[in-house]
Amino acid sequence: MHDKLCKYFYGSDYHVTDASVNDETVVVSIESLKTKVECPLCGVESDSRHAPFTRLIQEVPFLSVGCELNVKAHSFKCRNPECERKV
Repeated sequence: MHDKLCKYFYGSDYHVTDASVNDETVVVSIESLKTKVECPLCGVESDSRHAPFTRLIQEVPFLSVGCELNVKAHSFKCRNPECERKV
């Protein structure tokens, strides 16, 4: 069920790792499944994963309940030696 909702809202590159609800907040944690990305500067595709990181995104309250989205993703190293961007 969680993965169906995740695909609907965030696409097939993510999956839900946790979801919780209390009186004040809905918290959803998702993880990126991407194994390759294009460098935003030069456009060269890379599969060289670097350090993982988590971002907390506070979304617009829904029916007066706060919403938080925790996104776990990875940065990638650019493999183009001529590119100025390394990560």
